[in-house]
Amino acid sequence: MKTTLFSIFVGLLAIFTVVPNTLAQNYTTLALPEAAKARLGRGKINEVKYSPDGTRLSVASSIGIWIYDAQTGEELELIRGHTKSVNSVAFSPDGSTLASGGEDRTVRLWDANTGGPLHTLDGHRSVINSVSFSPDGATLASGSEDLTVRLWDVNTGSELRTLEGHTRPARNLIRIGVLSVSFSPDGATLASGSANNTVRLWDVNTGSELRTLTGHRSMIASVSFSPDGATLATGSWDGTVRLWDATTGSELRTFVGHTAEVNSVSFGPDSNALATGSYDGTVLVWELNPSPMSDVTEEPVSEDPEPIRRKEDVTGDNIVNIQDLVSVASNLGKTGSNPADINGDGIVNIQDLVHVAGALDANGNKK
Repeated sequence: MKTTLFSIFVGLLAIFTVVPNTLAQNYTTLALPEAAKARLGRGKINEVKYSPDGTRLSVASSIGIWIYDAQTGEELELIRGHTKSVNSVAFSPDGSTLASGGEDRTVRLWDANTGGPLHTLDGHRSVINSVSFSPDGATLASGSEDLTVRLWDVNTGSELRTLEGHTRPARNLIRIGVLSVSFSPDGATLASGSANNTVRLWDVNTGSELRTLTGHRSMIASVSFSPDGATLATGSWDGTVRLWDATTGSELRTFVGHTAEVNSVSFGPDSNALATGSYDGTVLVWELNPSPMSDVTEEPVSEDPEPIRRKEDVTGDNIVNIQDLVSVASNLGKTGSNPADINGDGIVNIQDLVHVAGALDANGNKK
């Protein structure tokens, strides 16, 4: 069956690659969504980060790291060095250093002003999903599909310690391992979210595991501490956002409102608001400490929320199969809002076909 599925996939590629290549190359010139200022980047976009002073944007993409002027949208530089797609980028707190993690299993440090290479950090045995600087900029954390978190000395590029404890998911998924890492504001604690539905808190100084947070029913795509360090937010592919007491690890609240996987969570500067981004195409802002007169209410909490429909289920029949592959192929080249645009880059292309093909098992069913 694997051979048959592969043959069908190759056949679809052969049929639909008649779409002019110039369409894929020039999609940055197409009409922008309402309120959008500029369309940045080329290739698949995996992560976007502002510099600490807000003047630059770094874009992790399948062909390198793009640096843009955040005000004008002017392309300043393309940093190359990774031999495969770049999955994650992060500026140091002082903005002088840029870190990147990629599918080539390396973490790299760059001079953020010149784009010149500083260090290549080798040690991970698989794809790097996330990188994050400590608040003082002296330490870098990286999370990988090899199930480990590694801490690095930014000045020397040497590995400080390896944090082990995350386990492989019970079933095969598109993503595995550690998906997100984040330091607490005081730099003493590191949070890591993984594909096995758990979040782990680590003592940065000793490397020991402090506690494991359980409750999510699918992989943890994003973790973030509040600026005051009291709360940890987690976003999951189960469609929920959860708040945890950062000291005790107890669950405080669950927010239900997104209709698809949650991929990003970020606190406001006063710790009283939380922004969450999802594959459902929305960003929701939650008021965490509403005033008594506020008409903002928390979404009803479901003790056992229903599983979220996978984005690869293009036809909506609750199974990822050949029909979804055909649906994507028939929409190749189309732009704008389209359920066949699996990776959400604004155009239905070969990458979307690959996403759907990767979600099929040997029987052509959802993994």
